[in-house]
Amino acid sequence: MIAAIEPNLTRAGALKVTADICAQLKKLGIDFVFSRANAALAAQLGGGTSAQFYADCDIVIAVGGDGSIIHSAKYAAAYGKPVLGINAGNVAFMAGLEADELELLDALNTGAYVVDSRMMLSADIIEDHRVIRSVSCLNDAVFARGEGIYLTEMLVECDGVPVNKYRCDGIVIATPTGSTAYSFAAGGPIVEPTLESILLTPVSPYAKSSRCIIFSSDSTVKITPTDAHRAVFLSADGGEAARIPFGAYAVVRKHERYADFIRIKNDKFWSVLDNKIEK
Repeated sequence: MIAAIEPNLTRAGALKVTADICAQLKKLGIDFVFSRANAALAAQLGGGTSAQFYADCDIVIAVGGDGSIIHSAKYAAAYGKPVLGINAGNVAFMAGLEADELELLDALNTGAYVVDSRMMLSADIIEDHRVIRSVSCLNDAVFARGEGIYLTEMLVECDGVPVNKYRCDGIVIATPTGSTAYSFAAGGPIVEPTLESILLTPVSPYAKSSRCIIFSSDSTVKITPTDAHRAVFLSADGGEAARIPFGAYAVVRKHERYADFIRIKNDKFWSVLDNKIEK
């Protein structure tokens, strides 16, 4: 087995956790590689490097918080490789192991683990019948105003049928995995990640009644800015925001690929939730 290790070295403590992981993998006889960008770290920790980082491995080990793990998972999904997240951050819902549980990595040799598949979303910005930007997300696609302090306006349609016109700070379109992220902070429901659905949560809506909506996973959700003077931007999983030109729109639907996560411990979702979200 070859493990590709992708650490987020901006995280305090991530270097030590990565070193501990490599030491444990050596004990277990599991080969590991880093990307060429981490060649110096590979030399320090006794690993190889690979230009085909995801293609050449059997599994990916992402070291960091949820953002790091999600970043790795989206790239790994394109190669059909499962990801094991190891927490070197704070909450890390997506982590399969904590930094003090590395002895459990032996499960990679024995096969005593399961792989959980999580649905993803794709979001396309369309202008003049052309896709001008396409992104994927594991947590959420967020439609929000820019730097100005103002409410923005968006029309939401599902499968060609108008749902609502929102005046709000933004709209979060989330997967069940993302239901515990920004959507949750905005007042959205918590959804078990094994379910497949598309969640819509308005952010600070200016309305007497503006509820969260759960669409079926095969729905197509269309977001159209309706005020030429109030810009709307799209950001996928907290990535770089792209402006939606007035007259254009965005389409969000279930992605054809899934992100696969290695689960070594038998922790139930509600136990993890109880331990990691403040009461």
